[in-house]
Amino acid sequence: MLVAIDVDEESDTFCQILSKCVLPYVGDEVHHTGWNACSSCHDKPSAKRTHIILPCLNSSRIYFVNVEDERNIRLDKIISPEELQNYNASFPHTCHCLADGNIMINTCGDGNNNNKGNFLLIDGKTFEPKDCYLEDSKSVPFSYDYWYQPRRDVMISSEWGSPKRIKEGFDPTDLAKGNYGHSVHVYKWSTHEKLKTIELPICDGALPFEVRYFLFIYCLTAHKLAVQICSSAAVVPEPLQRRVGAVPIRAKAVERCICLTSASSCFAGSIQARSDESLCICRMRFGLKHILTEA
Repeated sequence: MLVAIDVDEESDTFCQILSKCVLPYVGDEVHHTGWNACSSCHDKPSAKRTHIILPCLNSSRIYFVNVEDERNIRLDKIISPEELQNYNASFPHTCHCLADGNIMINTCGDGNNNNKGNFLLIDGKTFEPKDCYLEDSKSVPFSYDYWYQPRRDVMISSEWGSPKRIKEGFDPTDLAKGNYGHSVHVYKWSTHEKLKTIELPICDGALPFEVRYFLFIYCLTAHKLAVQICSSAAVVPEPLQRRVGAVPIRAKAVERCICLTSASSCFAGSIQARSDESLCICRMRFGLKHILTEA
């Protein structure tokens, strides 16, 4: 069920339910959601956020809910699991709209729920599947989340595990068996080319999850992997070395910085940052787990 709630403090219906959209199937497991249009469509003034998109892990369905009228939200479209199988895909996860008007949803499995990472492209007007971002032969072993930055011509994707094993429940021994991922993939956004895979230590770097940009666009961050990958040009002034959890990075190094925090090491702390003309300080409540010099 998707529910619209009034959050206008001056409204007579503040904190009240305005309308509901009851999904027709049970057991879908809606996880992440996304919009049909967003800030990447800045050069298209007619673009409007009219639909919320709900990919479902358990059923491999994708729902498109019309939210133009918050007092009458309604289901407009369903992409069936059979339609995903046409692209040898299942277990849809993260949804982002693209500047070209398409919608992209990464998929974590193949048509048989084995691990296979790809990205399904959907027409932003008809909501029909149309293609995949990667050729089938160039898919990655695992997928969880992704984010793109056209200005830097880069996309980063992270890893989870085999949908079959995920549905059975987490078994720590599956990490060593290769049923869960521990890598981050870097792509050239414009050409769909995978530039490199950064493998992380299985214990400390297993299950890299959400990918998020830092407070400024040159720094990419993820929330659940205790790793900071930054330029070897980073320098820590001595006064700051005494400040626990503070890592200064020269401004130019920031352009090549990916800060990730850990799922497997249970870091609950938040990352905070500030920047001036020459310095960016990345701070985590419990400190950074690793500092790698490869970018």
